[in-house]
Amino acid sequence: MNFKILILLLLTSMTTANAKGFDCLVITNNGDSLKLRLDIPYFLLLDRPKIGEIEDKIRVLDNDSIKKITVKEVKSVSFIDKGEVYHLVPKCFADAYISKSCFFVRLLVDGDLQLIYYSLKVREFKKPPTYPEYIRYQRENGDFQVFPLFFNKTVKSIEQLKKVLGDCPMLIEKLEKGEIPLDDHIKIAKEYNSLCKQR
Repeated sequence: MNFKILILLLLTSMTTANAKGFDCLVITNNGDSLKLRLDIPYFLLLDRPKIGEIEDKIRVLDNDSIKKITVKEVKSVSFIDKGEVYHLVPKCFADAYISKSCFFVRLLVDGDLQLIYYSLKVREFKKPPTYPEYIRYQRENGDFQVFPLFFNKTVKSIEQLKKVLGDCPMLIEKLEKGEIPLDDHIKIAKEYNSLCKQR
């Protein structure tokens, strides 16, 4: 087989998700708890859910009365894959980074400072879609900072984090001393919510 064709097929399989059924806990906007089996896009090659392909709706499996759930109907969707908890919440962003205003994202850390993971479908002419991944720090006051994920190299300097962390000098000091790696986003967000929780 031609080497270029082989590489193209490999890349296509890496950027194409199949689907897998997961037993999920769904919290509706009315506060009801539903146990539904949902069709979650899944990377077979990478062996993990593909959050970016969920977008604004999820298909319901094995249920005659509910066919799908949308971002407008629920507060959260939670499921477990290989011991890892996935907590999806609907988010609506109004900034230049986002083309679709409301969609499901993965909530990694909740609190005064939220840490959100998402990926977006990008289509180029005559090419399979790609799903660039992002980490977003989101403050309740609307301040945010977005970092693209590329081989886990996302933050090059503390200055990039000061937009959302600048009011937490204790955390900035820890980052400057190297006590917390700049790319350990989960620890950074948790430390902010622990040290500098807004009152």
